[in-house]
Amino acid sequence: MWAPFAKGFGTSLDLTCAFIVVPVLRAFIKRVSTIEVSPNKTLATVIPLKKNIQFHKIIGFAIFIGSAGHIFFHFVNFAINPEGAVGGFGVPALYTGGAITLFMTIIFVAAHDSVRRSSFEAFWWSHHCFLLVFPFL
Repeated sequence: MWAPFAKGFGTSLDLTCAFIVVPVLRAFIKRVSTIEVSPNKTLATVIPLKKNIQFHKIIGFAIFIGSAGHIFFHFVNFAINPEGAVGGFGVPALYTGGAITLFMTIIFVAAHDSVRRSSFEAFWWSHHCFLLVFPFL
């Protein structure tokens, strides 16, 4: 009954996880900023490409909300109908979902301003967990 809501949040996660890397690709941002949209006007004057880190943070927050909603509705679905939930998704979904949740939690915690400022290496290496998240999506 609640599986469509979980699927909706999961689909939003697929979309936001596809966009999360784009704002931090320097070569891509540099190339896109030189595209002319009209004479004497580049794309950088129309789209605030210099605020790419803020955009990355907004997408990260959207991933956090999508993850919370996805997990919540799967738990609600499991609480109402445990046999149907396990039968419909199988046990491997529990392992892949658990792995994704663990890696995303590490990334979110290390991305906090206080952690990033006090231990940049923890922030930097934790963000490489995305390499472990993408195969499970």
